[in-house]
Amino acid sequence: MKSMNDLNNLLNAELEAFISILQFSEKFLEEVPSLPVHTISKMVEYRQEWIEKIQTLEEKRRELLKARDEEEINPYLKEISEVAKKLVAIDEKIYQHLQERKIQYVREHSELVNQKEAQKRLANNRNERSGSVDIIQE
Repeated sequence: MKSMNDLNNLLNAELEAFISILQFSEKFLEEVPSLPVHTISKMVEYRQEWIEKIQTLEEKRRELLKARDEEEINPYLKEISEVAKKLVAIDEKIYQHLQERKIQYVREHSELVNQKEAQKRLANNRNERSGSVDIIQE
């Protein structure tokens, strides 16, 4: 039964890792609107490290699960699945927010470019007028 104990310990570690990343992600999600993009990028990298650790645990779990009855571990798997679904929903919100920021940045940049072009045209028109004499015949 050492193998079943190992499996339970592994599942418990996997569940704890999922819960930790979920808690971090929930806090992170609250702060996303006020954070600079480079900070969001660092946080996503940090989460990715956790996800890679979880993937390693899942690979070990699959090895231990070969020829095992899944009845005993179903509660773990269900809970892990629920936490994973919550993480996916948080990821969707984070990436949606980043997409909205990107679109807003493009709009603002586009407006600035348009303003600068309009200012250049206005300046060019003034320069053209100042070099010519307006003669009105009466």
